[in-house]
Amino acid sequence: MKNIFLLFAIVLLIFSGCKKDKTKDVMVFIDPAAIHIYTAVDKIISFGIKAESEFPLVNFKIHYKEPGASQVFLKDTLISPAVKKFNYTFEFKIPESWAGKSIILIFNAYDQEGNVGTSARTVIVDPIENTPILLTETAGHYFYSTHSGELDAFDIETGTPQLILTAIPGLRDIQDFDTIPTDSILARSWNSGSSTQFVRFNGFDYANATNISTVDAFNSGTKLQIVNNIQLNDIIIAKTSSGNYGVIKITNIFDLPGVANDRYEFNMKKNTQ
Repeated sequence: MKNIFLLFAIVLLIFSGCKKDKTKDVMVFIDPAAIHIYTAVDKIISFGIKAESEFPLVNFKIHYKEPGASQVFLKDTLISPAVKKFNYTFEFKIPESWAGKSIILIFNAYDQEGNVGTSARTVIVDPIENTPILLTETAGHYFYSTHSGELDAFDIETGTPQLILTAIPGLRDIQDFDTIPTDSILARSWNSGSSTQFVRFNGFDYANATNISTVDAFNSGTKLQIVNNIQLNDIIIAKTSSGNYGVIKITNIFDLPGVANDRYEFNMKKNTQ
């Protein structure tokens, strides 16, 4: 009889163990699959996240940890309604404080039974380059009055004039801005088709412009959506929506009778990402 009870206990233990083994862990999959991700300050990294569980998922969290520091939460999301499969895209811009560091990003998914699934990625951020680099000048740039029928805009990245009527907004970093129809006088005003910001900085050391001095000058100046009353020898620093800088020095302004040849001529030093 004693042996029968012992056999029954063993069978019961095996049965309960098998039931436990059937319980699935919470699984968290991250795309990109690479464990180490190399990037730089101001870059945007994107993660495709997929979590699965036998039981409905109720919560998803993302936090990061710097060496020697406490964890900091970036995302804490209640999953409602609770689902067994959860998909999410997380985009994150690398802050300047991460420069030169290796940061651990941790992704956690929780189901209603209290089970937790975890995945992690190490984000390795390039240090910020603090060495000044002299910018190279290109000369002979131009664009025309918007009433001339000629190329009346300018793309900083390629250094080429564009036509407002046909160029996509992203190619119209600078464009002639004239609000008076059939005006025969050059507007001497610029705006942008691509959200470029301008700073007029005639005291800027154009001859010795570097990547660092350009950014510092732009950051310290008054940001303008429209630059008015443009004059010979003006220095205008333009920052495009993609983060490129153009340091522009006006070398000629043509405002002749009629509109056919009205235009701006300038030299440029470019600081690109």
